[in-house]
Amino acid sequence: MLRAGIALRQDAAKDTLEAYAPASLPAPPASCDRDATLNRTRRTFYTVSEEIECLQAPARVEAVRASAFQSGGLPCPEAEYGSSPMKRPAVLILLLCVSLHAVHSEEKPPLAVRVKEFVATYKTPDAIDAKLKEWSEQEPQNPDPYVFAANAYLAAADSVSITTGTKRPGFAIVDPKTKKTVGTISDTPDPRLQMKGEAILATAAGKFPHRLDIHVGRMSICERAGDMKALEHAALAMLDAVATQGDKLRWIDDAPLTVPLEQKVAGEIHGRIRLLYSKEKPDTDKAGHGIAVAALKLYPKNVKLLNLAAVFHSYNKEWEQARALLVKASESDPDDIIVLMNIAMTSVRMKDTADARTRFEAIIKKAPDSEQARDAREELKKLKAPAPKKR
Repeated sequence: MLRAGIALRQDAAKDTLEAYAPASLPAPPASCDRDATLNRTRRTFYTVSEEIECLQAPARVEAVRASAFQSGGLPCPEAEYGSSPMKRPAVLILLLCVSLHAVHSEEKPPLAVRVKEFVATYKTPDAIDAKLKEWSEQEPQNPDPYVFAANAYLAAADSVSITTGTKRPGFAIVDPKTKKTVGTISDTPDPRLQMKGEAILATAAGKFPHRLDIHVGRMSICERAGDMKALEHAALAMLDAVATQGDKLRWIDDAPLTVPLEQKVAGEIHGRIRLLYSKEKPDTDKAGHGIAVAALKLYPKNVKLLNLAAVFHSYNKEWEQARALLVKASESDPDDIIVLMNIAMTSVRMKDTADARTRFEAIIKKAPDSEQARDAREELKKLKAPAPKKR
């Protein structure tokens, strides 16, 4: 069933949003392109191509640029390693962005290099667990053992595997005598091993709550594994850490954050909430809304978060609650025409024609050549048109 909603915001590529993403993360599926997005109007009653991204995946960097381990115009990992799934490179959980970089001393190689060496050495769960136990006992105040072990588990999850049973997709192994499927050969990621890596980072987050990169890593692994409940828990844990750690928060290798904390946190949360909403299920809608509400306790005037909270109420046709949140967002940024359009369309739903007209006219005045202004003009025509006669 199609549900009405208000426009979700796009995280532009120029935003300073890090992606705790593995180097071999594949490109989004073909069904997740912009055209498909624009056709998915069930969740929005206002969509503009420049504002709405694919709802099948969060708005963030989807592949690590291997040559410099940062986003922005550099060769993708496949260019260096090849695209065959049978020859995937080591999976590196590296925090990347256009303006926030991991720092390293001349004595210590970059984190990417160190992780790659670790992953190449410890390839099986037993080997990874043994090294994690040994290293963490030797250096209990060092988060690296957990970060490296989590990466190694992601690499193991991405490797070709032969398993018994038929639970995993892949090439079936058939018993020639019984003609029954007894196992599979699969090159698809193993969510069980992925979530083992997430569990390791969860432990690290508890020991080192000030390391924001570890919290972001947990969320990204949950996304890859498709575990939305775990994603909800990881997001709420990150917000708790932000509330308690404050100025103590650090990034990779304990580097200080170089962008405002609110911008960083809201950016990371935004994409995850959009992913939860995209599932179109009551439990994931509720989870996304809960994360937005928790984040708003930290940043009550944040426009993105207020808009996301309003989206939940619009899905449930709770128009008064949605408009109240949108009005707060507009008070924080009166020039945000996306918010203005969402308020206007909410007012239309509430049959508050006067308010809707005022908002549409404000959009046209603020940005007369924008697509929003074009749509506002069309909506004004509808408001002026006589209501159809009842038969």
